Amino acid sequence: MFQGTWAEGLLGFTSTGSVGSRVPLFLLVILFGLSMDYQVFVISRIREAALRGVPTRQAVLDGVGGSASVVTSAAFVMVTVFAGFATVHIMELKQMGFALAVAVLLDAAVIRITVLPALMLLLGDRCWWPGRPHRRGPHRAADRATGSVPQNIG
Repeated sequence: MFQGTWAEGLLGFTSTGSVGSRVPLFLLVILFGLSMDYQVFVISRIREAALRGVPTRQAVLDGVGGSASVVTSAAFVMVTVFAGFATVHIMELKQMGFALAVAVLLDAAVIRITVLPALMLLLGDRCWWPGRPHRRGPHRAADRATGSVPQNIG
């Protein structure tokens, strides 16, 4: 985008033929933090539904649907702010603003809506493999009350 001359008129800059040396590092750090924030929020909603005994497919639908308005609103605000950075005259800030706006838009629209749910549906209960094994349904409360821990037989 910034190495060529085709977008100079669109974003109001003169191409230097390169990307600022600090831009990729800053983008990596910022985007990793932002994407983890989204995903932890969405996966927490899915995990809560799964722990209530909801089947995995319905838990994914409930989790993504229940967090959609919050995540979409936050993404809209961030895309707007980052796109504002793309209008300044400092080239590195312009590059970062444009890249952050596009990346947050892709993360919120493509990753959260399609890739994350599709992977979780494919993996099913294996999504939770690092966690303790748990038994679903009404027996969980009885196990907690008696202090017994479900055994992982398989």
